[in-house]
Amino acid sequence: MTTSKVLVVDDSPVDLEYLRAIIEGAGYQVITATNGREAYEKAKKTAPI
Repeated sequence: MTTSKVLVVDDSPVDLEYLRAIIEGAGYQVITATNGREAYEKAKKTAPI
């Protein structure tokens, strides 16, 4: 079984790390971005599901 990827977007580095820790703890692979443009580019490259 493959690990599902989740894209998390937040402009606060502290909140982004909290969210990463929570989501990784639930067994997901986390991809982060700090703004919409970065999120769009990462979504195109990594295809989170």
